[in-house]
Amino acid sequence: NHERAERIQKAREIQLLRYQNEPFKVNAHVSPERIRDLIPIDPKVQKIIESHAEKENISARSCHRILKISRTIADLEGAEIIKEMHCLEAFSFKTSGNSDT
Repeated sequence: NHERAERIQKAREIQLLRYQNEPFKVNAHVSPERIRDLIPIDPKVQKIIESHAEKENISARSCHRILKISRTIADLEGAEIIKEMHCLEAFSFKTSGNSDT
């Protein structure tokens, strides 16, 4: 699908620009130490992550992965900030067994 390929290419370009001064170039490679600096989130989204993490007993490592997946979903949509729907979609991957955590 040409439209899908264009969205993926655009998301890659966004990430390359975002991380141009970093030793990595994609969301998946952001370290836990740098995640809050490089992937800022709205307090509402933070509360969603914390609530799900507590309810589903999710580790900090998995929360970081959810945040990076949320950022990628937002990039695919061309969104500057991570919205609630991006976060919930990322959690759906985790709970449906499509995650490698």
